[in-house]
Amino acid sequence: MADKSATTLPALNAAKHIPAPSRINHGVLRTSLHAAIIDAGDAADTTYEVARIPSHARISKLSKVHATALGTGAAFNLGVESENGAAALVSGGTLVSAGTKEGASAIAVADAGKPLWEIAGFTADPSKELSVILTLTAPGTAGGTAMVDLVYIED
Repeated sequence: MADKSATTLPALNAAKHIPAPSRINHGVLRTSLHAAIIDAGDAADTTYEVARIPSHARISKLSKVHATALGTGAAFNLGVESENGAAALVSGGTLVSAGTKEGASAIAVADAGKPLWEIAGFTADPSKELSVILTLTAPGTAGGTAMVDLVYIED
């Protein structure tokens, strides 16, 4: 028997057993896989909608961005459009070389169990799909592809 339990686990000896929310325990794992085609002439601040995720879903830290090499200086942010601007899933990602990058690195450990609407800064669940936007923060020397593979959990 463990000395302590995670605070999000329901108490086994509670008079009325209340299960943990499905977004953090036994939820359905889903994915969204869409690519941003980045042209060599695209400037910094060019945006690409790469997903629409239900506002009640939780973005998993398993999410990735798979990219071709865009060359020297290429960088991006990945965020959610909200009433407070774009909340960050990735801040300061690089597209200089080909490979796989983290797709939810800007979600803090303390926020990892929160639904997308809270990450995005909404005061209440808007009960709709939220757009996920890849923003080119610095152009590279070549065009290429950034494939956003978002893993999310919902009930």
